[in-house]
Amino acid sequence: MSAPTKLMTFTEFRALPDDGNRYELIDGVLVVPPSPSPLHNRVAGRLYWMIGEYLLPLRRKDFLFFAPLDVRLTEFRAVQPDLLYVNPDRPGGLTSSYVAGVPDLVVEVLSPSNRSHDRVTKFGIYAEAGVQEYWIVDPVSETVTLYVLTEGRYVERPIEDGIARSVVLPGLEVDLEALFANLHQGFSG
Repeated sequence: MSAPTKLMTFTEFRALPDDGNRYELIDGVLVVPPSPSPLHNRVAGRLYWMIGEYLLPLRRKDFLFFAPLDVRLTEFRAVQPDLLYVNPDRPGGLTSSYVAGVPDLVVEVLSPSNRSHDRVTKFGIYAEAGVQEYWIVDPVSETVTLYVLTEGRYVERPIEDGIARSVVLPGLEVDLEALFANLHQGFSG
């Protein structure tokens, strides 16, 4: 019989030396997500800009963040969403070096190597943690799937007329045609 595996805590996770890799802590186990592709970064950057444009006049752009940034969900779970928004009216939540609590909105951009991690593993983790809104962006199929937490589980919110409309950020509308326009331009293969 083998000895039980010791689970890593968030404190131990934060004490790891910086070796240039991105890490996440999933149920006490260290996970190394793959590096994002240029296509992934392009769509994440566009979405950051679009959401930021909405938040700027509300004086809330400083509460929109992008990876790499640790988000401590529990003592044994820390993730690095591609984009996240933390409501500044909610107490706590931010430290000078990581997000200490549950973001209100999380966006994950799919890459070929992380599809099941974002669609299955993180889907469950974010719902359990209480993330109110979760967007999954697929640059290959040029789709956005938007989920809203309802009674402890995610319910898909329909995309109407090619516009993703946030519940957490009322008035935020992301035009998918603009988000994905010329997305693959300049890439070979």
